[in-house]
Amino acid sequence: WFTIDIDDYQYNGGHLLVTVRTQNAIVLAPHAKWRSTLVNSGCKVQQGSSSTNNPPNTTNSNLRPNITLVGITDTRPPGACRIVSPRHGDQDVAIDAQLNWLPGSGMPTGYDLYFGESLPVEGDPTVSHSQQSSTSWSPGTLEYDTTYYWKIVPHNPYGSANFNSCPTWSFTTQEDPVQPLPYSQDFDSCTMLSTFNWDGDMLVMPDHGTDGSHALSASLWYDYYSSFATSPPLGPLQDESQIVFDYRYVDYYDYPQDATFLDVDDKLEIQVAFNGSQQFETIHTINRANHIPSTSFATCIIPLNDYAGEVVTIRFSAYCGWGDYYLDIDNFLVQEAPFNPVFYNSPNSLDFGTVHQDTPTGWQEVSVTNVGSGILTLNPGDVSIIGSDAAMFDVDATKLPTSLTSGQSVILPVRFTAMDEGDFSAILRIVFEAVDYDIALGGSGLPLGTVVIGTGNSGQRQPFGHYWGHERSATIYPSSLIGLQGVLEAAAWKVLQPSSVPIPYKIYAGTTSANSFNPQTWDDFIQGLTVVKDGTHTFSEAGWNTFGFDNSIAIMGDNLILAVETDFGNSGSSPYAMFASTNGGSNIHQHWNQDHTPPEGSGNLNSQYPNVMLQFAQNMDLAITGFRGDSMGMANSPLSLAVTVTNTGATGLSSYTVKLLDHDSDEVLEQLLVTDPLAPGQSAIHQIAWIPLIEGEYQVFSRVDLPTNMDLQHNTSELLAIKVFKETMDVLHVGDPQSSSTHAAFPFNFSHNDFVAETIYLASEIQASAGSIQALVYSNHFADADASEDFQIWMKNTDVANLSNGWLSAQGYTLVYEGPIYGAAGTNPVPIPITPFPYTGSNLGIRTRRVTAGARHQEKYWHTTIDENYPYRSRYYQTDMPGFDHNNPPLGSVANHIPNIAFLMDDAALISHIPPPTIQITKHNGKISLSWQPVLYAYSYRIYKSDNPLHFDLEYYDIIYDNSYQLLLEDSATFYRVSSVMYRASCVREVSGYRLQGTGACFASVERR
Repeated sequence: WFTIDIDDYQYNGGHLLVTVRTQNAIVLAPHAKWRSTLVNSGCKVQQGSSSTNNPPNTTNSNLRPNITLVGITDTRPPGACRIVSPRHGDQDVAIDAQLNWLPGSGMPTGYDLYFGESLPVEGDPTVSHSQQSSTSWSPGTLEYDTTYYWKIVPHNPYGSANFNSCPTWSFTTQEDPVQPLPYSQDFDSCTMLSTFNWDGDMLVMPDHGTDGSHALSASLWYDYYSSFATSPPLGPLQDESQIVFDYRYVDYYDYPQDATFLDVDDKLEIQVAFNGSQQFETIHTINRANHIPSTSFATCIIPLNDYAGEVVTIRFSAYCGWGDYYLDIDNFLVQEAPFNPVFYNSPNSLDFGTVHQDTPTGWQEVSVTNVGSGILTLNPGDVSIIGSDAAMFDVDATKLPTSLTSGQSVILPVRFTAMDEGDFSAILRIVFEAVDYDIALGGSGLPLGTVVIGTGNSGQRQPFGHYWGHERSATIYPSSLIGLQGVLEAAAWKVLQPSSVPIPYKIYAGTTSANSFNPQTWDDFIQGLTVVKDGTHTFSEAGWNTFGFDNSIAIMGDNLILAVETDFGNSGSSPYAMFASTNGGSNIHQHWNQDHTPPEGSGNLNSQYPNVMLQFAQNMDLAITGFRGDSMGMANSPLSLAVTVTNTGATGLSSYTVKLLDHDSDEVLEQLLVTDPLAPGQSAIHQIAWIPLIEGEYQVFSRVDLPTNMDLQHNTSELLAIKVFKETMDVLHVGDPQSSSTHAAFPFNFSHNDFVAETIYLASEIQASAGSIQALVYSNHFADADASEDFQIWMKNTDVANLSNGWLSAQGYTLVYEGPIYGAAGTNPVPIPITPFPYTGSNLGIRTRRVTAGARHQEKYWHTTIDENYPYRSRYYQTDMPGFDHNNPPLGSVANHIPNIAFLMDDAALISHIPPPTIQITKHNGKISLSWQPVLYAYSYRIYKSDNPLHFDLEYYDIIYDNSYQLLLEDSATFYRVSSVMYRASCVREVSGYRLQGTGACFASVERR
C-alpha cells in the first residue's frame, strides 16, 4: 500500500469520485503498476495519457484501482444546506414548483423544512426531519402572484444545524395567466408575442396596425400557407360575452396600397378551447364569402354565449390557398356584451401622406361599429370636420342617417385636398350621445411643380445599385402618372435603407411613346438619352434624395425615361442602399449588372419600378377666360355650361380639372378631368353638364385646378346666376320647331344700334286660361360667333289679335327682364328667366328693346314661324340713330313672322279640351253657307261633309281659320260637320334639356255633327 496524506475532505455518504493526475513527470522505466479490481460497467473508470501539457483524451475501463480510505468519524451536527431551485429571489415561479436543495457538511439523515407566506419561526417546521429525508419536497399547488419563504435545517444523529445559520430563501409565483374580462390587447408595447402571454408563429409588426401602430400580423403565400396566434386564458366568461377585433387583408407587394381579394382556400378561423384544453373548435370563419376587400380595417364581433362561466383560450388560425399577402389583426377585445349601443371607431387617425396641391386624394375609410346591443343611430349632423385646415378635408356622409344593430358598421370615406405647400391637419368629429369621438386627419402638400410617382414600400437596389461592380437601371414613367408638361429640372428617389458607401453615378433622361421596354444592351439603350446629372453620392439618410439636373429636359406629353448608371467597380460593396419601389405595368423597368466590367448583354425586364419625385420648373399657369351657359333650367334636367380655359403660362399642359362650384356652399357640383394637350397661349372650351336636383336660384362659378398653377387669381370665373324651376313646370311652345324661317330684327336685334320689336301671341296658341309665366325660351341661329347685348322685355295681356293698325299702347306693359341676352354660335335655345308675369288667358303682347344703344353684330338671327293664317303679328323698328321714343316708336314694319318661343308657366290652367261649334247652315244664291260663333281657344276648324249622317270620312274636307265657310252647290253634300281644333295636344319634346310640353305639330280636336 502506498499512503498519501490529503487535506481533510468532508464525506456525506454518497458516491465518491477520486481523480488522480500526474503532470510534468519524468518518464522512467520500469513503470509502476497499481493493483485493480474488475468492476461492473456501472462503475466506470476513465484513464488516459499524453506527452503534452494538454489534458489527455480518456478511455473507459472496468479495472478500478484498489483504495483504502482512512478517516475520522464526524460527530458534529450537519452544516447548512445549499439551494438548488427555486433560486433565492426568483420571480414568475410555477405554482406547482418543487423545492430542491443539496446537503452541506456532516451527512444529514433528515431535514426540518419550514415553508409559508411568512418568515420561518424556529421550532415550528412545516415538515419534520423524521418525515423528510430526501433533498426535494413538493408544497402542492401554490397561489398565483404570492411570495413564499422557506428554510432547510438539516439533522443527523449528532443534532441539527444551527437554525440561524441556515439561510431563509424566498421566491414569488407567477401571475395568474387567466386574464379577467374585459381583456384588451392592441399589441403596441413590444414586438414579441410572449411578452403579452400569447403563443404562436404570427408576428407583432410595427406600422401594421389601425393607426400605423403595431398589430398581430401574418405574411402568407402559397409556400407559407398557415399561421396562428393563441391568447392567454381568459375568463370566466359572463352569460353574454363577445370577441371584438379589427382585421384586414392587404397585398404583400406595395404594402399597404392594395386590398387582397381572397381565393377559395384563403380563410381566417377564430377558434376556442376551454377549461385548459388544447382541443380548439372553430366558431367563426372569415373567407371570400363574407370578406369585403379593403385597405382599411374592418371590425368583427363574435358572440361567446355558448361558453358562459368557462375560462377560454382564443386562437386565430390563418390559411393561404393562393396569393401573397399580409393578414393584420389589431385591437383585440373580449368583454361582456353591453346592454346598450356602444360606439367604436377604427382607425383613430388617417394620414394621407404627401400629395399634389389641388388634387383630391383617394378616399380612406373610417368605420363606425356598434359593439354593444340595441340600436346606434347616426345622422349627417353628427359628423363634421373641424380645425383651421378643415376645408382641405372632405367626409362623405351620404350613408347617413343609419341605425346600426349589434355588430353592424357604417363606412365614412374621407379624402384630402392640399391647397398649399406644407403640413396640414384637422379633426373628424363624430358625436354620439353627446360624446365627441375624434379621428385625427393629416396630410402634406407638395411644392408647386412637384409630382410623386409610386406609393409602394417594397425595397430594391435599383436605380443606384452597388451590389455588382457595374449596375444599370431604366424606368418608363407614363404621362398619365406625370400629369404635367414642362421643363423637368430635378428628380428624387426614396431611400428605405441608407448606406455609407459613396456611389459614382450618371443619370440619363428622355421621352418615349412606348409603354414598355424590349430587352436591349445598355449602349444601344442610352442612344438618344440626355445625361442630366453625374457625380458621386452617398445615400446616408433615409427619405427622398434629390438630384438637381445640370441639363434640364422638356416633357410635353410623352412618357418619361429615367435611367441610372452606377460604376462602383470590382464586385460592389456593402452596406447596400435600398430604394422604395412600386409594382406597375409589365416590362416598364429594365436593369443590367455585371462585376469587374460594364454589362454588355441585354437587360432584365420586370414590373417593379423605383418611386420617383419629379420637380418641374414653375412657369405653368391656366386662366378661365370665359364662362357661359344656361341661365335657367328645371330640376332633374341637365344644364349646359361652357368654360373657356387659356394656357397663360410658358409650358404646355395635358392634365387639369375644370370644376363647377356653388358660390354659397363652395360645393363642387360637377367636374371634368381634361387630358388633351393645351399649348402656351392656346384656349379650349369645355362643356360641363350639371343636373340640379332641387328648384331655386343658384350662383355658380367655374374654376380650373392644376397642381402647379402659379397665378391663382385667374383660376375662377365670374358668377353666373341660374334659376332652376320645379320639374313639374308646364312648358308651352308657340311656333313650328321645324320651321327654317329666321329673322334678324326680332325678338332681339343685334344688327342695329337701336330698335323696338313687338309680337302678339294668341290665346289659342298659348292654350291656358291663367298662369304665372316664369321664363321664356327663344331659339337663335348665330352664324359664326357668340354675342351678348343688354335688352329689355315687356309683357301685357291684350285683346288685340294683330298689329296691322300699329303698335300696342305702351300703357299696361310690365317690364319683366332687363339685362344681357347671350347667344352661342350655332343654333341653340336661349333661356331667359323673367320676373313672374300673371297671364290671364287672353292674347299676349311681348315688346323687346335695347337698354341703351349697343354694338352691331352681323348674321345674328332668330328662328321664327310664318303664320299667314293670323298675319301681321310682329312689328319692328330699327335704326343706327338712337334717340327715338321707345314707348311711342315710329310705325316701322309689320311682318307675318312670330319668333318661336316656349313659355315656362307655373300654376298653369291648361286648356285640355274645347267645345265644338254650334253650326248655322243656309243656302242662298247657289251657295251653301256654314257659320258659328267663335269657340274660345280654338285655333282652327275642320270641315267634313257626307251624304250619310252616320258616316263621315276621317279625312277632313277643308281646314279654316275663321268662323264661317261657303261651298258651291255642285260641291255640296247632304250633311256637314265642323270640329274645333286646338293649337297643341299633349306631346313632349326634349329641347336643350328642358322637357317642353307641346308643339305646333300636335293637335287634338273635339267635333260635333
